[in-house]
Amino acid sequence: MKLYWYWSFNPQKAQLALEEIGQEYTLVEVDLSKRENNVNAFLELNPQGQVPVLDDDGFILSESMAILAYLGEKTGCHWPNELRERAQATRWLFFCATGLESHVGGMWFNEYVALRLGFGGRSEAVERGRKGLGAPMAYLNKHLAEEEYLCGEFTLADCGLGPVLAALELSSFDWGPFAHVHDYLDRLRRRPAWQRCKIDQPPLD
Repeated sequence: MKLYWYWSFNPQKAQLALEEIGQEYTLVEVDLSKRENNVNAFLELNPQGQVPVLDDDGFILSESMAILAYLGEKTGCHWPNELRERAQATRWLFFCATGLESHVGGMWFNEYVALRLGFGGRSEAVERGRKGLGAPMAYLNKHLAEEEYLCGEFTLADCGLGPVLAALELSSFDWGPFAHVHDYLDRLRRRPAWQRCKIDQPPLD
């Protein structure tokens, strides 16, 4: 397999999943800061010009959550066998994508990426993200007070959430009311696959 990747939370999800399932792969960096995602060779893989993109022996798949589900279905590793349990894992992928990512992305980009690239972030986007995260983070915190991972045992759904939470840590978000979510992030950080991916070593620092 080849994974077209850059250091940002969506590509990190896919790399983390590949490491967790023990899949051999080649990492192909697409430097977004140099707009390498807009060159024709990459646009032939993904006309949207976005990473990650997985190339599995000529089968091309974009969208990080779709990649996680595909890897789970193909390998069965860290993916439930029973239909309803798989549906729950998929539900958490959708929860992260629709309930968290846009809010986290607004805070992460404007309080971390923009500043390190030399231009000011938009305070209104940060405030909008902070307000938008209140309800989904409270829901997640309540769930993780009772469960070690999203589905009880570790699944690839956790690969979909962990890098997003790590990105949120690079902003000014107040974790005080969400201690169970932060403990969960710490558990993910202790996993060998996470450490191999170097998710907590941003190249912009």
